[in-house]
Amino acid sequence: MVLSDAVRSNAAQAVKPLEVSYGSVSGTLSALRDTRTKGTVKVTVRTAARQAVDGHVPESLADQLRELWRHRVMLGGKVRRNSRGQAIRIDVDAIEQLPDGNDGRPTTEALLGTGAD
Repeated sequence: MVLSDAVRSNAAQAVKPLEVSYGSVSGTLSALRDTRTKGTVKVTVRTAARQAVDGHVPESLADQLRELWRHRVMLGGKVRRNSRGQAIRIDVDAIEQLPDGNDGRPTTEALLGTGAD
């Protein structure tokens, strides 16, 4: 299959960081990889929108990862976003397990408030 220049350009822009800020990414921890570079473990989180966000977790937090694999987590740290504002990478400095089910999550009505329509 031959890719057009437009497709290549769009793909390159989707993974090119445009903005870096402190924030968080939440989703299911779906992959763990021992990279042995820079003392980090590489992870992938699948968001509710099924977007894959890669992260680098320092060795000091690596022990938590085994227990959290395939569970919902929130990763905090430096988030790199593309030109569309989508998170593409995160340098993790905090990990928190989130509930796997809907217990403890706010309802849609609570999130939308009085302007639900």
